Amino acid sequence: MSIQKYGSAHWTGTIKEGKGTVSTQSKALVEQPYGFNTRFEGKPGTNPEELLGAAHAACFSMA
Repeated sequence: MSIQKYGSAHWTGTIKEGKGTVSTQSKALVEQPYGFNTRFEGKPGTNPEELLGAAHAACFSMA
């Protein structure tokens, strides 16, 4: 059995002033916004580390 899933991200602008969105094939996330402030300044919103942490937690809890 081969499972093929994907996610995507789009970023526009510089690291500090730019904006991005992240989406998943399942539509659990659809153009969810993220940026410097959600990643480094504790503002509401998601960030790559949060998404990786959730993915690892989900895999671990199934084991």
